Amino acid sequence: MPRGQVLRRWAAGLLAALAVCAIPGGRGALTDEELLSQPIKLPQPTAVEKYISRKVADLISVSHYAKHSIDAEYSKQWYEEYFRLLDPARLFFLQSDLEDFRSYEGILGDLVMRRGNIDFAFEVYQRYLTRVREWTAAAIGQAAGGVDLSVDESILADRRQEPWLANREAQADLWRRHFKNRLLLEILQDEKRAAKAEAPDAGEDANRPPEGEHREEQTRQAPEKDPAGGRAPLPAPALLPRQGTLPIPTLAPVPNPAPAALPQPVPAPESASLPLPTPPERTPAERVVESYKRLLRRKLETDSIEIVEAFLSALTRTYDPHSAYMAPETQEDFDISMSLSLEGIGAVLTTKDAYVEVVEIVPGGPAARDGRLKPGDRIVAVAQGSEGGSPVDVVDMNLRKVVRLIRGAKGTTVQLTVLEAGNSMPTQIDIVRDTVELKAQEAKSELRRVPLPGTAGQEARVAVIDLPSFYCDFGAKRDGAEDYRSCSRDVARLIGEASREPLDGMILDLRGNGGGALEEAVLLAGLFFDSGPVVQVRDFRGRVQKREDTDGKTVYGGPLVVLVDRLSASASEIVAAALQDHRRAVIVGEASTHGKGTVQTVYSLDRLLTRTNLFDGEPGGSLKFTIQKFYRVNGGSTQVRGVIPDIVLPSFTDHMELGEAHLPHVLPWDEIEPLDITGATDVSAWLPELRERSEARRRENPSFVSRSEDIGRYGERRALKTVPLALEARRQFQRAEEEWAKEMREHMGRRRQDGPGLDDEHTDEDGPDGDPGEDTAGAGAAAAARDLVLEETMQVLTDLVLLTRNGGPATAGAAVAPLPDGRGEVPPGVEPATGQGEAARP
Repeated sequence: MPRGQVLRRWAAGLLAALAVCAIPGGRGALTDEELLSQPIKLPQPTAVEKYISRKVADLISVSHYAKHSIDAEYSKQWYEEYFRLLDPARLFFLQSDLEDFRSYEGILGDLVMRRGNIDFAFEVYQRYLTRVREWTAAAIGQAAGGVDLSVDESILADRRQEPWLANREAQADLWRRHFKNRLLLEILQDEKRAAKAEAPDAGEDANRPPEGEHREEQTRQAPEKDPAGGRAPLPAPALLPRQGTLPIPTLAPVPNPAPAALPQPVPAPESASLPLPTPPERTPAERVVESYKRLLRRKLETDSIEIVEAFLSALTRTYDPHSAYMAPETQEDFDISMSLSLEGIGAVLTTKDAYVEVVEIVPGGPAARDGRLKPGDRIVAVAQGSEGGSPVDVVDMNLRKVVRLIRGAKGTTVQLTVLEAGNSMPTQIDIVRDTVELKAQEAKSELRRVPLPGTAGQEARVAVIDLPSFYCDFGAKRDGAEDYRSCSRDVARLIGEASREPLDGMILDLRGNGGGALEEAVLLAGLFFDSGPVVQVRDFRGRVQKREDTDGKTVYGGPLVVLVDRLSASASEIVAAALQDHRRAVIVGEASTHGKGTVQTVYSLDRLLTRTNLFDGEPGGSLKFTIQKFYRVNGGSTQVRGVIPDIVLPSFTDHMELGEAHLPHVLPWDEIEPLDITGATDVSAWLPELRERSEARRRENPSFVSRSEDIGRYGERRALKTVPLALEARRQFQRAEEEWAKEMREHMGRRRQDGPGLDDEHTDEDGPDGDPGEDTAGAGAAAAARDLVLEETMQVLTDLVLLTRNGGPATAGAAVAPLPDGRGEVPPGVEPATGQGEAARP
């Protein structure tokens, strides 16, 4: 399109956007003209925020493992990282915007550390909001002018590595394509709904969430859908096995955005006795425009602490990707993720259109005991106290703010005004807050009886322990509570329960486990051998400490397999590496683990504020920063390279940019002196045989053959860089994506989330070749049987059980030399795990 025509259409869009039309919402709806023309008024940084900024800059520069001052070079990186953090998709800022602020580039460190001057952060954010408003105006203009969906053109699926937009013409063209892409998504979603209505028995595909909306993201309280997201939807990420982070806890908001001040009470949107008007059905274009406007409204409500948190986190990310400044409410969410408990009502929330919607009710929580709040209900107002107090309208409110209104101290009451699913009549539900235990992240155990290959009907009694995270309630432990929550204690208890009858083998499933408490990793590894080193830890001074299991006890000493994937990170890698280096267990999994070999600590800034007369009592949040790196018993770090399994299973993640190696500013791999170990069991002699048997089984298993072929085709699919923007081409593209997604679901299986308990022991009827036979154990066994990776791991374990019985311990009581780090070389094309595995220690 000629330059002049592009500019004229873009300008026409801006003018058309000023046409007046009401914006739905419960709090004094603005017209488009008001939304797009009112001056952008940012809150100014407070004195305490300036003081915190100075202290964070000082602490990170002197206490981080890298031990580097914020000189001109680091100031430049900080400058660039802040723009990237605000606009990862390179959608809003022009190259000229960066040039306008270039005078700050080399002096940010001096400005912040010496004067507490953070004006740069607010000036850049003001420009960012200006661009978001212009983007919204352009979308309104495009919707008014119509969109030609027959033009053969495309849009880049991922712009994160693209240069900043060169000029307004490039920006206008990108915005036009972005709007068109969003419009196509809505049109195809409507077509899918219509097809489902005509064929209600269309099956599983018809029930899948619309493109871009994933159940897993919703139940994990993913960030609110941002129309400016950087990558067009592809099916694979939504279909990965369980992700490597802790699920955001019940009633916890999105992981990273900073908190905001509590909104002021306003009148309830309607009397609880009167129905709310049902909004008219919008066209696809109207829905897209509303999503743009909704994002703008929420951005305009940004609080100063949100800007400060983003700015300071941009600084910490220049040191390494796992360091961050956590504003007070972010710190609260972090503490909840470690202790697995909070005080609230026990409901998982998400944002859908203008409403906060209930996704899940946590079993055993206050809302579950009350029974009135249901999944699908929409919360429109929140009031405090049993009498209701002054309700706060939460329609179109940021999810984080709604969460803060609903959370509260145990024993207090919150009153919710709710629109029940499918009903426009609001009802009021008062719930007394209580402690909510987040059971979903606890260790779980499942007992199975698995046929032993080559035997006359013999079976092995096997325990599968699923550990989603390395959790510990540090507060309760510090206070001396006897029953404090701890993953190592829970796993020891589960092993004890499983061992009431003879146990032939065990699988420790660490897939998707992003880490957690370092001490818990040491204790958990020690459950499987008498004593010895687990991990070495080196600080920035070069001092190395050995972390050892010293109790001289083995809770379980039989055949052991550890199952990992690319999302197994940090503490998971410590345990897997220790058991591999001790030659105690066989490691099975994807080509490598995540590769996070660093240890973080959390420093509360409240302690600094209490030392000042001016800020005493003010909440300051916390600084999470890297203080150490950890190393395997064999001397090699798990940083970047991760743990290479003894038996590698091909995976779709082989073609995904997942893992430490793909994160910016990562600390490098290195090694230190290895340690000597003495082991009662050495599985290394059996590894060649186990590997050969597994490979032979997979060659003969049609499911694995098909899976390997699909992985290869998926690699070709991932190589596609663009998405078509013509309607018919996009329909064909969508159909291909859906077929591909269906194949992936069939081959990747479904990870067990809430499998049978110890009282539900059942038999796995798989034959020696791994093909599933008749399932006699009910839905729980069926779900587990669909997990092809776990199925093969079971076969590896039964092979190990037989080899152990026939050969006995290979080197009982003998000194075992540390394994060489030859495993550490990541094969070409390996892309280890998503950097979501960061946690406190490590």
